[in-house]
Amino acid sequence: MEKARLKTFSLCFQTLIIQPLNPTLYAQENANQLKSYSYYLNAGVGGSWLAPNQGAISTGVSVCYFDGKNLYSIRYVRNLELKLNRGSCPSEEGVLDIGLMYGRASKSSYGVASASAGLGLVHGSRCAWDYSTGQNRYTDERFYTVGIPVEIQLSWTPTSFFGLGIIAFADLNLQQSFAGGLLSITFGSIN
Repeated sequence: MEKARLKTFSLCFQTLIIQPLNPTLYAQENANQLKSYSYYLNAGVGGSWLAPNQGAISTGVSVCYFDGKNLYSIRYVRNLELKLNRGSCPSEEGVLDIGLMYGRASKSSYGVASASAGLGLVHGSRCAWDYSTGQNRYTDERFYTVGIPVEIQLSWTPTSFFGLGIIAFADLNLQQSFAGGLLSITFGSIN
């Protein structure tokens, strides 16, 4: 009986006192932890298609955190309709989204490939015919809705802190769905 108590005490002592003081265990754990995650910022310019048939100039920024194969990101994309002649439209027509996304990614020594989707807030403005006054004029119609942002990224990372890439994006929503592509620059802890 006494041997069993001594063995239990010894095991508890090693677990609670000796192992937490052993720096080699933590050094190995921290070294592996440092290699498994990265964070970076994407900024890009490109074009998009706004439903039903409108071309747009697009800009986008995303902040990404990559942990193992999991990608967490916050995305902002703005699309402004291409119109040379605004006519009597009082403001720019366009749509933007801010989204929280989760996805899967694969990282190699020369790049990153990822696909993600999530939930976002969509805001936009468009010209609408003003039926209330009976006059021939347009009004600015603004809207907010919830959307489903989707994104695919391919980045070439020649260094551990800089990369070039392409981003395909879309947002599915009830007011103004859109899809497009960006040429992007990536900064941060990539590899």
